[in-house]
Amino acid sequence: MKIYTNWQVCYLENGAKTYFVPASVPGNAGYDYAMANGYHDYTFNDNYKLFKWMEDKDWLYQTVVPASVQEGRLFFVSLGIDYEFDIMVNGKIIFSQEGMFTPVEIDLSNTSKGDVLEVLIKKPPKREDAEKDTRSEADRSAKPAVSYGWDWHPRLIPFGLWDDTYFETRNACYIKDLDVTYKLTDDLNEAHFKIDLELSEESGYTFEIYDSEGVLQPNPVQNVQLWWPNGHGKQHLYTWKLTLDKTGEERSGKIAVRKTELVSNGWPQDYDRPNLDCDYPPFTLRINHKNIFCKGTNWVNPEIFTGTITEETYRPLIERAVECNFNIFRIWGGAIVNKEPFFKLCDEHGIMVWQEFPLACNNYKGGDDYLKLLDQESRSIIKRYKNYVSLWCGGNELFNAWSGMDEQSLALRLLDKNCFELDRDKPFIKTSPIMNVGHGSYVFRYPNGDDVFQAIQKSRRSAYVEFGVPSMADYELIKSIIPEDELYPIKPTGGWVAHHAFYAWDGRGWLFTETINHYFGEPKNLHEMIYYNDWLQCEGYKAVYEEARRQSPNCSMALNWCYNEPWVCAANNSIISYPCNPKPAFYAIKGSCRPVLASARIQRFDYLPGEVFTPEIWLLNDSAEVCPGGEVAVSVKFGDSKTELSTWEYPESKANIQGPSLNYTIPGDAAGSFTLILDAGEFSSEYKLKIR
Repeated sequence: MKIYTNWQVCYLENGAKTYFVPASVPGNAGYDYAMANGYHDYTFNDNYKLFKWMEDKDWLYQTVVPASVQEGRLFFVSLGIDYEFDIMVNGKIIFSQEGMFTPVEIDLSNTSKGDVLEVLIKKPPKREDAEKDTRSEADRSAKPAVSYGWDWHPRLIPFGLWDDTYFETRNACYIKDLDVTYKLTDDLNEAHFKIDLELSEESGYTFEIYDSEGVLQPNPVQNVQLWWPNGHGKQHLYTWKLTLDKTGEERSGKIAVRKTELVSNGWPQDYDRPNLDCDYPPFTLRINHKNIFCKGTNWVNPEIFTGTITEETYRPLIERAVECNFNIFRIWGGAIVNKEPFFKLCDEHGIMVWQEFPLACNNYKGGDDYLKLLDQESRSIIKRYKNYVSLWCGGNELFNAWSGMDEQSLALRLLDKNCFELDRDKPFIKTSPIMNVGHGSYVFRYPNGDDVFQAIQKSRRSAYVEFGVPSMADYELIKSIIPEDELYPIKPTGGWVAHHAFYAWDGRGWLFTETINHYFGEPKNLHEMIYYNDWLQCEGYKAVYEEARRQSPNCSMALNWCYNEPWVCAANNSIISYPCNPKPAFYAIKGSCRPVLASARIQRFDYLPGEVFTPEIWLLNDSAEVCPGGEVAVSVKFGDSKTELSTWEYPESKANIQGPSLNYTIPGDAAGSFTLILDAGEFSSEYKLKIR
């Protein structure tokens, strides 16, 4: 039986306790302290800076040990304590650990009701000789680097009892460890379930497996109900249940049965580069012997204070991803490894998980202490989540110049080894990007004058796993974070800087006023500024997602940077503003990621009157079904005036089809904008373009 107790927390000053405040568990110590002491909303203006002093303090959690059951055992259990800590009973240290992803389980059977249990959270790790207040302070730890400051995350470092934490009474005979896995035959027809069970004392047990309709199955299971990604089939889940004979203790869970591989892309074998396998490493996810075009996004932690994340934080975001026709999340290595409800919801909703370890944009050099820590944390992560993950990755941008790691870096060799030992049949890549996999760019208009339409059509990548087009939050959200007297004209004042509009990325921020001015002139007010930003983000993201799909099978993935936010960003590449507010681009991408759609390859965003407009018409189909033949009627619309251009009758197809290229001269008196319309019933699409 689980027992939840009341907690309190305080910080230490010169090793001495200050004063306790009520603590939420799971939660974060600094956040609880701020709430108890009337801190202003940390999301408004630059109020987050009020928390800066907290990262240099030790924090102490305290609770009272409950009574154990007669002749039973009492345990203290925490699924995650962030980050380095001592656990004490009546002032005596009984356990110490570094690492927030390795669960803690301590036998307290020798304690008495009313004993005081304390968890001392040591100040967050900072490499002493690192550049002050930068992410490099985290490069000798397994603490996610994002909280040390990123271009969409303020420097605000959380710490505390961040995952489920409780006392538990147990019988003398109890389950110490249980691991349920399966082996799927090559023909995908039979799955043999295996259990690794460790008990405190001997007992027989019963292990049962039920299919998705609740029918008891033999082991091995015949005629397997396979799990498929969103858009490719059903998300069948088997339920397993283990029951101890001696005590009746039960454990149960759900498991998706699927075969996951990473295979070579469709580059022609007579391509003119001699080392095809080296230049183009495998980057197509194959599920159940079927190549899947991955339409998805990069997921980041949905809260700054990670202890406040619950299943109900995850659920609406994951449901929105399904609505957007996504089938994969890349879990970026700079942020947390999510709590278990995230993974369960992804399985239920058909979302594949590309999971990175907590390494990002640093050189994680392989000293013995760090390697020991990484070994502990990675094994805990793999063991806990291997039945959910489709692709393991060492971390984010570790081979790039700002990180300086390579294939021989000890940390990456260790992660490769652990994934092989604990989850051998899943793909592993050392980092992203690797050869011919694209990260960037993150703008609508490039320094050379190309826009995103032109740039993506010149590109030939095996996968586009980070690309971005920035936009702003909506008006009401911006009002909630920026002081009223600073709303417009927009200047690099505290709130705009704090929320990433200025100085956040590449020495700049995500509010590209020069791009807006180039296409539209200077906006008259904030509403216009937001409208123009949304317009560019919608059309820019559509251009990349659809072009990436056109480049299949040479290209296998399109994952924008990024999906969500941990707080309201005034400007960012996200398609959902915090906490779960879809931007207009969300709906634009939803259209571009439909399994089947009529699509146009468009040479660029803006045109001069009298210029020839030359769209190329396609039918895109990466669904699980054959698309019957049909018709696309192509037209352009200027204001209320609509001109029919062509009709294309496309044949039945189970893949993409290239259609006609059209030529249309923009009227000499055209101004403002025009819309290209592809009328194909449920597959219809529209593109709003600019007249200069």
